[in-house]
Amino acid sequence: CEGGKRLFVRYLDNSAAWVILPDREFRLNKATSGTGTRYSNGNATLDISDNVATLSDGATVTHAGCKASGG
Repeated sequence: CEGGKRLFVRYLDNSAAWVILPDREFRLNKATSGTGTRYSNGNATLDISDNVATLSDGATVTHAGCKASGG
């Protein structure tokens, strides 16, 4: 991600995603999105479009420009 930040995402049966950060972990359920894929829990939101992910916590973007890497 931009700024050297990292996050890990584990997908759960195409209906949810588990986000793993250095200081916490949480589940996001798949949500309706106009373009790309969106997962949300009502507060945090993970948007994925063209293999680039953005994680927002409320109105604040915490991780931007995240791309998949390695295994």
